[in-house]
Amino acid sequence: MGNLLWVASYPKSGNTWVRAFNENYLSNQQRPVDINALFRIRQAEAKAFRYAPYVDGGDTTRLSIEEVCALRPRVQADIARDAKGTVFLKTHNYLGEFGGYPLQNAAVTSGAIYIVRNPLDVVISLARYFDFSIDEAIDYMAEEATGTANETENVPQVISSWSNHVQSWTQEPRPEILVLRYEDMLDNPVKAFRKLVSFLG
Repeated sequence: MGNLLWVASYPKSGNTWVRAFNENYLSNQQRPVDINALFRIRQAEAKAFRYAPYVDGGDTTRLSIEEVCALRPRVQADIARDAKGTVFLKTHNYLGEFGGYPLQNAAVTSGAIYIVRNPLDVVISLARYFDFSIDEAIDYMAEEATGTANETENVPQVISSWSNHVQSWTQEPRPEILVLRYEDMLDNPVKAFRKLVSFLG
């Protein structure tokens, strides 16, 4: 068993909220952690600098999605090796593989926290975030080939449709995957986050 613990979700479903809770709970400070610092403190698997050492010249934007996915298991093994104890790793990838390569390296994974949100609310949040119309957001969520672009800061993520994404993480109940509903976090945060604390031990 590995030491990577995925914080996974479809975009705009509460990933940052869960990571903010984790950071504040584990740091146990009098003052809350600056939410803008989360991107420096907690890890994101898709950060391009992690892949750059494996690319001549370090320019990951020249890689195809297949080449990125071929590197993923190695990059995740690097993160696991360099971490001291459990490392929380953000992802919007669906649970599965692409181009014959796993999107999550099972050999270095201990489990996952998966956050799911009502798709009717995700549509509204996506539309605001990406400056989409509602119809464009619906199309984005229905497209099985949905993913993120290959950018200077981030390599592509393989998201898939909302339905495929949720099914991939939740269709088989597994003790190593905690599923949290965004709506439960909203309605009864003490109960929902107590479940998370219990899962983390």
